[in-house]
Amino acid sequence: RMPPVQWIETLEPRTLLAAHLVITKGGTYRGSFTSNDWLVPVITIKTSQPVVLDGCVLHGPGDLIVTAVDHAKVTIRNCWGYGVRPNIAGRSEGRFLSAERFDNIDVEYNHIENTRGIHLLTYLGNRTSAQTIKINHNHAHNIDGRKSDGHGGVLAFNIRVSRKDGHSEYGWDFAQFVQLDKVNRVPGIEIGNNEVINDPIDS
Repeated sequence: RMPPVQWIETLEPRTLLAAHLVITKGGTYRGSFTSNDWLVPVITIKTSQPVVLDGCVLHGPGDLIVTAVDHAKVTIRNCWGYGVRPNIAGRSEGRFLSAERFDNIDVEYNHIENTRGIHLLTYLGNRTSAQTIKINHNHAHNIDGRKSDGHGGVLAFNIRVSRKDGHSEYGWDFAQFVQLDKVNRVPGIEIGNNEVINDPIDS
């Protein structure tokens, strides 16, 4: 059974977080939201109307923000997104934002912690500067695709090959600050003044 949906709440210091958020209507949304399920995004956007996430605090082991409709128009600003190690063997943290078949994405002045970054797949906009991609002035700490070992740690290999049957096993999922896929001939794209810091780890 899915947890109850908390629609909009004021952003205040707190220790308890509201449930995950499903957005079906355009507007500006603020608040603190969480998901404890790797399969359930913290925020799911199910409207093609413009949506603004402003000052949100997000925690979750899977994707933090996902679009689930064609022609999404999403602005994310002044938000804090925290990925949580899922502690499920073979699973890695999710994306800060995963948007597919979108019109406009604006991601600015956010703090992104322990996620696999931003993945944008298939631009459907009108190819004007009003429907484009802007990813500016964000701070990302530890873009991480390492898979969990299921015991509180991560798998200690990149790729290993079975001597028995020769199949390969990967200890990571793809991760990058931002990936553009099937995004062609889009005017006005801006990606700049972002800071990405990955801490060193013991080998």
